[in-house]
Amino acid sequence: MSSDQEIGDDDLITVAGGDVRLDVAIPARPCGLPIRVKVRDSEGMPRTATDIRAYHKDTDTWTYPRSRDIDSGLFHLPVTPGTYRFYVDLAHGCGGFATISGLTFFGQDQARQFQVADTPIDVDLQVPVGTCQYEIAGTLHHKDGSPADDFVIWFHHQDNSIITPAQVTEDGTFGREAREPGNYTIQYYWPDQRCNVYVLGDTITLNPAEAEQFKLVDTDAYHNIRIPDGTCEHQITGMVVNSNGAPVVNAMVSICDSDSGVPCSASALTDDNGSFALFAPINSPYRLIVRHGDMYADDLFSIHDADITGIIVTLVPSEPNDG
Repeated sequence: MSSDQEIGDDDLITVAGGDVRLDVAIPARPCGLPIRVKVRDSEGMPRTATDIRAYHKDTDTWTYPRSRDIDSGLFHLPVTPGTYRFYVDLAHGCGGFATISGLTFFGQDQARQFQVADTPIDVDLQVPVGTCQYEIAGTLHHKDGSPADDFVIWFHHQDNSIITPAQVTEDGTFGREAREPGNYTIQYYWPDQRCNVYVLGDTITLNPAEAEQFKLVDTDAYHNIRIPDGTCEHQITGMVVNSNGAPVVNAMVSICDSDSGVPCSASALTDDNGSFALFAPINSPYRLIVRHGDMYADDLFSIHDADITGIIVTLVPSEPNDG
């Protein structure tokens, strides 16, 4: 009788005044074949694991351990005869199907199959040192070779999670542990320019939709990146004139944040022709402020994909409350 059957009158046994003899047929291996699975790293040390499961593809069922000794990496699973694959969950939430030499994180095609017949078996699974503890690292320099230590690196996983950012060091190197395998994109944030760039092959892109994805599966990822001159900024050129259209010499032209309370980031004086040239941040609004004596101009601009040329700024008398 199985434990989930209901007991009826025909199942009751009456004992009165003598012994009762019962003939009970016990099926072979009623609790399944015991499989001893040992999980260790490539150096032979027990690999701490939170769980290990046996997957029976034909029936699409999972068998979980009957007992565990996590410290020794030993698990006992009762299964029926068949073909099984073992899935290993490591302690920090990363896991995959066992292969000949490690784990696979993308489907079961590379998974190792274990045949279970009518006798118990011992399975020895080796998980390489560093599995699920890879490093994304590299160097970041400006085109002239100087370290881009003013950048912050963000690592985006395919499921939209973000690894804690890494600051580029003084020598231009960066690195961060990534415990989750999968596809990643690298985002570089330049605080001084309030600008984001992304890896695209051997270059960079300002468009996140074009960012290159790289797979972090069974090895570290290393990138050596050079940031070209002029990244995150374009040139703005033009001329300052007065109300009569005459060039204004030595007018102060400044690139300022769109919030008037933030200091200006770049300034230049107009030349003898009233011309000026400045580099402005891209993908963000800014104010072009021009002053000359009691003359003043303030225009709002935004640069996206190209330089802005040929701007004509006309100075007008400042109002008493103008800065």
